[in-house]
Amino acid sequence: MKLYKYLHSDYDMFAIGNIKIGTLLNYKEGEHKVGIADPEEGSKMVSHHIDYWNSDAPIAKHTNAMQAYDSLIVGGGANNSVKNVTMYKTLVSPDFYMLCLSMVRTKEAMKACGGADSCFQITNLYSFISRVTDALNESCQVTHIYSGPVSYQNRIEDFNGEDWGLHPGLVKGQEFKAQEEFRIVWKPKYSTQIAPVVLNDIGLLKFIKKVSV
Repeated sequence: MKLYKYLHSDYDMFAIGNIKIGTLLNYKEGEHKVGIADPEEGSKMVSHHIDYWNSDAPIAKHTNAMQAYDSLIVGGGANNSVKNVTMYKTLVSPDFYMLCLSMVRTKEAMKACGGADSCFQITNLYSFISRVTDALNESCQVTHIYSGPVSYQNRIEDFNGEDWGLHPGLVKGQEFKAQEEFRIVWKPKYSTQIAPVVLNDIGLLKFIKKVSV
């Protein structure tokens, strides 16, 4: 898989092994350029509507939803019914370290990433992740927990009948879709109060090359 990091030319420190690992909360609350800042980062809402449900002839999806939303009293008596009710639950991700790459090499993606003007290709993803994880662990204890695409979708979604669906930390609004983001995530082992980290590791240069778009 070919992956790319779009940056501004004034941050070409990437070319000498200086890589900034951001945090979810910083992208949500920090001061960043359009296309990078996302005030809704790490959150979504799950809803479920019940037209009619009766305890004597329960519909499984509605029963599962009421249990998930803590709205069902099991054994509360016969012939209980629920009618025309909509339930909502807001899910918020805990903070974590993350590096955002792109799965495409296009001018559209470059522009969408805060108006970047330079591009670097990750030439060996698994070795790159391993090296970054080792470098991160020299300054803060982390565990690599995810590498993959984010989901571009409405932040209000329907209950799927079983669980809360995709982790809110992997959800992005449709307005960011041109970025085609591939997200690498590290969970802090101990502290919940974390901040972006700049890694200085020339060993990363083996897995990075500057390319044109």
